Amino acid sequence: MPHLIYFILFFFLSSNFLVQSHFEAVYINDIKKLTFQQNTLTASRRSSPIFQITCIDDGPIGCPHEFIPKEVVCTNSGIIEDNVQWECDAILDPQVTFLDVFVSCEGFRYKNDKYVLSGSCGVNFVLNWLIEPAHYQQEPIERDAILLSKIQSLTFKSGAFTNSRRTKSEPNLICMGGNFGCVEKYLPQSVTCNNRGSNFDNENVIWECNSNIDHNLQLSDTKVLCEGYRSPNDQYILDGSCVLEYKLHYKNNGISYLPTIDSISFYSGEETIPVRLEPTYQMTIRNEISPAIIPTQVNCYNVDKSDNIINDWVCEHNGDGNYIISSPEILCEGYNSRNDPFIKRKSCSIVYDLLPFSDYSGPNMDYYQYNHEHRYDDAYDTKAWKREAGPVKIGKGFGILIIIALIGMVFCCLRPKTNNPRKTYTSVQKNNNKANSVSFGQTSRKKESSISKRFSSVRTEGR
Repeated sequence: MPHLIYFILFFFLSSNFLVQSHFEAVYINDIKKLTFQQNTLTASRRSSPIFQITCIDDGPIGCPHEFIPKEVVCTNSGIIEDNVQWECDAILDPQVTFLDVFVSCEGFRYKNDKYVLSGSCGVNFVLNWLIEPAHYQQEPIERDAILLSKIQSLTFKSGAFTNSRRTKSEPNLICMGGNFGCVEKYLPQSVTCNNRGSNFDNENVIWECNSNIDHNLQLSDTKVLCEGYRSPNDQYILDGSCVLEYKLHYKNNGISYLPTIDSISFYSGEETIPVRLEPTYQMTIRNEISPAIIPTQVNCYNVDKSDNIINDWVCEHNGDGNYIISSPEILCEGYNSRNDPFIKRKSCSIVYDLLPFSDYSGPNMDYYQYNHEHRYDDAYDTKAWKREAGPVKIGKGFGILIIIALIGMVFCCLRPKTNNPRKTYTSVQKNNNKANSVSFGQTSRKKESSISKRFSSVRTEGR
């Protein structure tokens, strides 16, 4: 048995010696210079061999055969963060340069081993123009390359995607926000942009964009972005590659889209500012109640947050915490008509009952229970606090104020939502009014994030 163990150990050591003698391990930091030849394969031990010189077809030029160097020489320029930096030189066409370069070597024992297999290193690079030659600026023979100035109109459709050659395909229409936002049901289904000439060169086209959208809204900040055919700055673009970025804004100041309103505040004694109707008081109480406990402010929160025009609201007030707002009706005037979901916020008023909390048994009970227990307690009685406050007890008063502020913050963050529908009336219903919206915008080339900057020194990657 011992003889068998000795034999296995001898076999292992001799095999390892043969491997070590056949494959040479080199400490990467000690390598002073690497020379790479075109059409020559690297040495390999754990992975497949690769070509010593590899052009990555991911840049403005691509990899035309006439621009690939026959030899690249990389010199060790020092160590940064335990990584060798290489300065690489090659005889290149005077019109081009390296945009990005990195050296990869096969780790001798594992991927990121500092000892690498001798002869396993290769260089990878991306090419870029120094000066774009005249023959590359001429019209390409490809049928899908087109001058933007030759296009008289572009039509962008919702749900359609662009053609792509060097970048990823994108939606035809991209909403970028605006003070109205990107409410799906109001997004344009189609936008037509017409060529209205150029600003300072033929290819910087100004576009007039039209769309049939709700007459309360307008397109704004329109921008046409197209993919340059051979490079980001190519005057020729890929046919069908253009997208339209836009924003949606309210056409008139002071109007809001009812389903997206978060909250409305009402103030005692103040009147509404309607569009066509007569002004009314912002707050009206149905039941008879002592004037002493009537609140001066009511805040109502939209807890429905759907596209329903009949929204679900919960309301709180700044009066006696032992009373609760019951059956609130919020009435808002449609901006253009009675059934318009676009409203003028200052036209809204509220009608409600003010009931003792013990008598309330309506919807949103969980919300009001939380409200009653955490906000409207005795500490909220500011008159009582004022009576207690004085030279001796002023600290207690400040403590109560701090507690109230903290409870208010918790209440705002944790206020529960409810799915129970309350019968709340508004004067707005579904609206189908459409109108043409016109916006002027310029042309840009699509950003290409795969190449970020030119490297003067080169990183090393393990294989």
